[in-house]
Amino acid sequence: MTVHANGWSGTHEAELEVTIQYPRIRGIITLVEVISIFVVLDFLFGALLLFFFPPRRPTFVPSLFCSVLIVSFTWYLWFTVRNIESVFTTFRISPMQLVVENSRYGVLTLNWAELTGATYTRIGIAGKTITLEAPHLAKPLAIMSQLRTPGSAARFVIAQMLIQSAVGDRWVERWFGP
Repeated sequence: MTVHANGWSGTHEAELEVTIQYPRIRGIITLVEVISIFVVLDFLFGALLLFFFPPRRPTFVPSLFCSVLIVSFTWYLWFTVRNIESVFTTFRISPMQLVVENSRYGVLTLNWAELTGATYTRIGIAGKTITLEAPHLAKPLAIMSQLRTPGSAARFVIAQMLIQSAVGDRWVERWFGP
């Protein structure tokens, strides 16, 4: 994908590159906050389940409701812990390649042909998420729209368009997901 800007006598093409980097301090605060909230909510609903509906009384519907809440909060907690590395990763996305910078890989440059897949989730725990998979990655990396900074929404949309056009048929869209 190129951005075309009309020049003086013709068309000038400039390569577009998007950098997505989360503020480190804000990321740490958000992760500590989210993890502690989910752990407290898990224990709270577990305690309420045992207090109001002890195992000796057969109350199926309230027990099921509390169990679903416990499972969903545990799922949110798992998603947050699984994607901690993504908060501390800088993504440089261009039409030619993806550059991943973090403590695990240092600086890892991936051509778009090296990606085995990219999944775009529209509704999830972290809002919109793009999950990238490649053999060179120890686990899938997620680009999340969760941490709002000035201009982050526009950068995320541009990154989405660049990745979608670059990976082609390996792009998968889902409405719901982790």
